[in-house]
Amino acid sequence: MREIKFRAWDKFTTTMVGVAILDFGVAGAECAVDFFGFNGDLKSEWDLEQYTGIKDVNGTEIYENDIIQTHAMIPGDEKYVDAVPTGVIKYDEGAYWIDNVHSAIRLFQESIQIEVIGNIHENPELLEETK
Repeated sequence: MREIKFRAWDKFTTTMVGVAILDFGVAGAECAVDFFGFNGDLKSEWDLEQYTGIKDVNGTEIYENDIIQTHAMIPGDEKYVDAVPTGVIKYDEGAYWIDNVHSAIRLFQESIQIEVIGNIHENPELLEETK
């Protein structure tokens, strides 16, 4: 079973925080509490991001809005080559996707290796390199 974990980008302190508790209301998750007991409103203060359940080639957990580098295996070869320069992890239609300027591919494809190189909040310049 996949581990369910969250992190949040604090828009005011411009830091990533680990989420310990989610408070739900009628409209879904409304507030989160980090591991130090600080609260963040999910509509105005914190951007909530979910763990995909996958780790990259270095053992780093992959979350929504992470910026990644992918490498694809050449059919009939044992080598991986750069396939997608940079992409962002997104969740849509019940699946996680690697979204970039050129295409969108499912995150769970076995023919690719993934390396987290940043996230959209702390490293937006990485996305500029792919345009």
